[in-house]
This record gives sequence, C-alpha cells and structure tokens, in this order.
Amino acid sequence: MIIEDITHSLLDKEVYFCQSDYLVASLRKWFEIPTGGWVGKIKGNLEVIPNIESNSTVLEKIKGMDMKHQFLMGGKVSKEEFLQINSKFDNELIHVDRFLKIDDTSLKILGNTDITMVKERRCRNAKILMETLKDIELITLPKIDFEKASPLFYPIFLRTEDRDSLRSYMIKEGIYCPIHWPEVMGAKKGIRANELSLICDQRYNEKDMYAISKCIHDWYENR
Repeated sequence: MIIEDITHSLLDKEVYFCQSDYLVASLRKWFEIPTGGWVGKIKGNLEVIPNIESNSTVLEKIKGMDMKHQFLMGGKVSKEEFLQINSKFDNELIHVDRFLKIDDTSLKILGNTDITMVKERRCRNAKILMETLKDIELITLPKIDFEKASPLFYPIFLRTEDRDSLRSYMIKEGIYCPIHWPEVMGAKKGIRANELSLICDQRYNEKDMYAISKCIHDWYENR
C-alpha cells in the first residue's frame, strides 16, 4: 500500500504518482484557513470519514490568527502572545481526535476561494523571483514549468553559511522565509543544508516580490 503526501503538488497538473493508493495533503499550507487537511483514495470509497465537530477546538487558533493580522496591520498586539498561541495549537494537534472534521470557518473560506486566482498569482510571483534573482551567482535557482506547476513556495539554494547569513539579514528586514527541510538528528545532510523557501503565495503581490528581490540583492552587495 502506498500513501502519498501530495501537499507540495496539490495545485499542479500532475498531482500524484500513478501507483499511489491513498493521498493526503495539508490545506493549511496553501490557504488562509485555521485548519484543514484532505485525504483521498484512488480506487473505491473511504470507509471512514471524519465526522466530529471541531469548531470549539480551533477557537484559540482563530484568535491567534486574528492577533497576527492586527500585529501586521500595525495594531498594539504582542507578537510573542500570538506566536505562543499558534505554537501551542500546532503542538497539541497530535493529541486531537483523528476523526475531527474541518471547522466551519475554514470550510467557508475554502468555498469562497478562487483557485484559479491562487494558481495564477503564485506562478506570477515565482516568475518575478526567478527572473530578478538570476544575476546573483551565489544562488542556484530551480527551473519551474509554469504550465504544469503551481509553486507552494519558490526554493533557492546557497552554501549553508550564505543561506543562514541571507536568512538572518531578511529577518532583520522583516521578511521571514522558512526552511522546509530542517535538520534531522542523525540523518545525512541533503538539500536542507542549502535550501531557503521564498514566499510567493497569493497573499502577496508583484510589489512584494520586488521587495524580496531587492532585499536579497542588498544582502549580496553588502555581505
């Protein structure tokens, strides 16, 4: 039996491996929702479907997201408080009942989301990053077939010390980019030692992408 995590390819044209039996994906990675995952079966129907109400479970998560929004809009909100709320919720996810269904708030947001717009905006943002960063010799850029792919983020690759230096510089400038392959104790170092994920999702516009690019160029010129 093959269970495939299709989170990174969820909005691509070729979403899954043809020999997979079950598919799972995180919807929270793609959309601005408090909770949400997806599971599917290639052949036949799922025998068990989550059916337990989860609205009360995610109240704290929604509160944390609202506080983060207020903080980003310049409100008098403690950054540490909403980070603590979000961290607490994420850490407790492993203990919740596996049969909880998606909460009503998330379901309503998904129902009103223009998926075509999401894919187009992500591709447009990633194209800007790919085009404006190609002159920096320290950075290796992946080639993306935008006819087939809708990027979850735009990954760039540098030597570990340069990657860490760039990430620290960007944080000082208020730009937070994750590393999607963090260090794992005992495992051999692979791309996680060199990768940095640049944000390109639908929350951001072309101006934001040029701001990210300028920040990276400033780091490169002053390193």
